[in-house]
Amino acid sequence: MNILSTPRDGRGFIEGQTSQLQSELETVVECPVCYSIPRDLPIPCCPAGHIMCTTCRGRVLHCPTCRRQLEDNTSSLAAALIEKVQHKCLYWDFGCKQKDFLARLVRHEEACEDRTIQCPGPNGCEEKVQLKDFHRHAARNSCSVELKKMTKFNLSKGWMQWDGMTLKKGQEFNLREDLAWSFFHFTKFDQQFYFSAQYFAAEELFLFYVMILGGADASESFNSRITIVNAGNNSRITFEGPIMALDKIPRSEQDLMESPACFSVHYRTMRNMLSITEVGENRNLAWSVDFETEVDVSQRMQM
Repeated sequence: MNILSTPRDGRGFIEGQTSQLQSELETVVECPVCYSIPRDLPIPCCPAGHIMCTTCRGRVLHCPTCRRQLEDNTSSLAAALIEKVQHKCLYWDFGCKQKDFLARLVRHEEACEDRTIQCPGPNGCEEKVQLKDFHRHAARNSCSVELKKMTKFNLSKGWMQWDGMTLKKGQEFNLREDLAWSFFHFTKFDQQFYFSAQYFAAEELFLFYVMILGGADASESFNSRITIVNAGNNSRITFEGPIMALDKIPRSEQDLMESPACFSVHYRTMRNMLSITEVGENRNLAWSVDFETEVDVSQRMQM
């Protein structure tokens, strides 16, 4: 019995020693301010070698461990160790208990069920929220409203100067002002989708795109169809293309415009799609300028 159990006990002893060593190494390279293990190089340290993460270094003047004056020292030893120890998931404080070596952990974080996003501006409020709670957040804070079959967008009311008779109307709205409407949400195929409409004044471009509440895998399963309609002159322009993942929306305006999921329409093209309605009272001429859209999604054919 003793002979048969020896290898097993020895293996358990080694595993226990390895686990203890890992735990001790994690403690050595842990930031004493935020209790996370730094990921970015170089890693700041005090003259005595006590480390902290870059974010916390920017908030303090003295070492949190020994109170020495901080200078521009960095720790090459800690830098060599951060790939050798297990890190907490970025979303640990939001409920995820995953720990792993950095290379594997980064892949996990891209699809972590507890990951957070910033409620996307300029349509949303830019508050940090968990992706799985985004729909409740957007509805509660009026970042999103329900999409109707035909959705009307107002560009101006009472701004346009026109006598109501001549063909030349002038600018229908203030072209020098950016515009963004709340997200519009709708459900199809048991998935939650969002529609964004924006106007960028610098380029005189309207941008439209559809997002899905999920990651890249979910977005790759669907296509969007966006149609701008002017029922008055029976005109329509249509875009068919991919859908964006809600957590992968490009941050910069330029990247957004270059995305294949984004429908870009120049003002000169959009003019023919605008409807102009008289809203004046007591013989005062005033005009409301609007356009309408239809939005739908379809499932991609599985290869």
